[in-house]
Amino acid sequence: MNTWLRYPEGTKLVLRIFQVTGRSSYHIKVDLQDETSGQVVTRYGQSNFTYAKTDGEKLSLTMTGDISIESYKYKINKRACNQSPSDCYYQKVKQKTTLQALTLSGQKEDLVVKETWKECVAFPDNSSNATEIVCEIQQEQIKGSLLMESSLSAKPITVQPGNKLVISTTNSSSAYIQLNGDYTVTVLSFEVNKNQPTFNSRKIKSWNLQGGKLILSTDDGGKLTYSKTQEYDGVSRVMGEYVSAETKKTIAGAMKVDKEIDLSSATIAEMSGFYKAVAVDTLSGYGYNVGYAFNSDGFGGFEYHSGYSVDPQKTAWAWELVGGEIVAKQYINQPVNNGGLIKDEEKLKNCIAGGLQAAAPTCAVFTERSYKVIAQDGNRYTMLRTLKAYNPGKRVPKSQSLSIWVFYKQ
Repeated sequence: MNTWLRYPEGTKLVLRIFQVTGRSSYHIKVDLQDETSGQVVTRYGQSNFTYAKTDGEKLSLTMTGDISIESYKYKINKRACNQSPSDCYYQKVKQKTTLQALTLSGQKEDLVVKETWKECVAFPDNSSNATEIVCEIQQEQIKGSLLMESSLSAKPITVQPGNKLVISTTNSSSAYIQLNGDYTVTVLSFEVNKNQPTFNSRKIKSWNLQGGKLILSTDDGGKLTYSKTQEYDGVSRVMGEYVSAETKKTIAGAMKVDKEIDLSSATIAEMSGFYKAVAVDTLSGYGYNVGYAFNSDGFGGFEYHSGYSVDPQKTAWAWELVGGEIVAKQYINQPVNNGGLIKDEEKLKNCIAGGLQAAAPTCAVFTERSYKVIAQDGNRYTMLRTLKAYNPGKRVPKSQSLSIWVFYKQ
């Protein structure tokens, strides 16, 4: 029998999950409250569950509450396709995906987690002006590791008044904040998402340290509690839990105190070069290894992984130094290639040289990435990246996200 299955009721476990397809990780908290039931907290919410230990090797949890994700997707109604080819087309539909069960097996450091989700889609029936609900079961088997919640306090978070730090506030973004001496918080930069509102870091108003954990309180009574799980490449990997009157969710991410390095007089020659990224927030210690080029001529680009491709693809950008920060922009040429992103450096140079000078510019900024160095140790650079995305021709970004990146300069 796996030794961790012998934990008695009352045990609180933390699962660190590694999602290969999304190249990300997240946390699940499992509280075995008695011999047959407990409570789970995930990145999408919380639920009670019943559980059983089976075959001496597995822990099977069946959800009794509602942990679900609602979104809009473009899908085809396969049943309608079979009945009438004229109804076989993509439709924008509402989708609800609900977590039904979790099965845990394997060893503590080599955990296998099987998630079972029920995916339901509401297809409109144009002939009857009604809605058809189509559901199917989806299962995903993923890798992880197991921690005891009580062990998290063994790695205390150390911060002090006056510190500026970057810390994950959701599973997709971070905030840049200052911890003031009167235990209030000044939010210096935060995430923006006009299309899908999420937790807003502007709500953070105060901070405290309790038992080695960092606690951030919000102006609406919410609370973010962080525990440090490990240190990787100079960055603290943290597990957070957000609790409000409406919800309880886990956060997987990172934290780094800004060393406030003055690079205001840095030159292009000093900052140009090829940087290898080895860690990004929740990807710390998880094989993230792509290159970023900041060439001395003000151009460059980066590698990225698309889908399941092993070999990285490349794209181009133009960059400059602004107040000591690297600012890199990607462009689209609106009349060319249906306004597609320019990935070739020569085409990018031609677009900027011609399009930006016109009375009605056709070469428009698509994304802007700024990199602020918050720590440096030899050729290792820890940076706060702010990613802004724009609608073509608009000066105000439609979204903004913050994250911690660790680079090694080659």
